[in-house]
Amino acid sequence: VVFLAHLGHDTAPLRFARGLRGFFLVVSLPSMLHTWQAIVKTIPHVLDVMLFLGVVLLLWTIVGIELFHDNHLEIAKENPLFQLMNFETPGRASLALFVLLTTENYPNIMAAILPNSGWSFLFFGSFIVLGTFLLLNTTRRVV
Repeated sequence: VVFLAHLGHDTAPLRFARGLRGFFLVVSLPSMLHTWQAIVKTIPHVLDVMLFLGVVLLLWTIVGIELFHDNHLEIAKENPLFQLMNFETPGRASLALFVLLTTENYPNIMAAILPNSGWSFLFFGSFIVLGTFLLLNTTRRVV
């Protein structure tokens, strides 16, 4: 390509071929072709699990907003993290539930709501058990 550029020829078609290097690699090596076919076969299953995860997250978001939408004002003063992850809006409730699903900062969210609501233990416990033991293991099984 550099040699043709020095001669004054147009190298734009050759530069376009750079994007096809991955394709040529997959086609030329049988092991890469087999790996690529396996990846393509798993895509529908991964999308099914993501859809199921989205439905479960949506259902718990709706229930969480109905149960805890009025607890955000006094809790936000005590816990600054709860200003971003509360059950005031669907987006923030989904973010809080996603954090619960990953079990990263779930004590901060649960500890802020547990004293204010009697149903919160059942809500959070069922979501963590369902999400951690069923949904995430299903995701690992597919991938």
